[in-house]
Amino acid sequence: MTRKTPLLAALPLLMLFGCADGTPPAPPPMDPAVMLAMGDSVSRQAQQVLMRNVAMAMQEGGPAHAVEFCNTRAVPLTDSMATLFGVTLQRLSDRKRNPGNAIATDADREAWKRIGEGKQPFAVQRADGGAWYYKPIFIAMPTCLKCHGGAEDIAAETQAVLAERYPADKAAGYKEGDLRGFWKIGFQPKHTGKHY
Repeated sequence: MTRKTPLLAALPLLMLFGCADGTPPAPPPMDPAVMLAMGDSVSRQAQQVLMRNVAMAMQEGGPAHAVEFCNTRAVPLTDSMATLFGVTLQRLSDRKRNPGNAIATDADREAWKRIGEGKQPFAVQRADGGAWYYKPIFIAMPTCLKCHGGAEDIAAETQAVLAERYPADKAAGYKEGDLRGFWKIGFQPKHTGKHY
């Protein structure tokens, strides 16, 4: 006959009291390295898809055509990537072009402040066991300035399309290397430990 240790014998009782109020146990925290790896993978692939499509639009019809493309296709492309990976996926900025890219919550404002100070990606564990991942977006190449640079960089035709499509545009006046905004990616608890 085997003897149960006092801890093992009390385990069912502890489990009963732990769930007595109907509250499920807290999910285990995600490993910070896993959160960063997942966020980096998703943001990198999403950025590549967007840049590849914008580059094709530029080749087809120049910067003005690329603005038209971004106006109608950037959000659906981002949404399709979010669906593919089973995450929430946004690009946010304090100087938005698309109204849907505004920094609207206190948590996002705090993330923007942290991005501005450190210029590095980071992740934050949520109480539900999921995570938020944030990554800076920079003006990475001279081509970006054809739509996001100063008046001397943006052709008159492109400026006209921007004024028509984005009358409240604030996403111009940048220089190469400037911080443009950030990726915000939401991972659900089911993604714990999964790499992309």
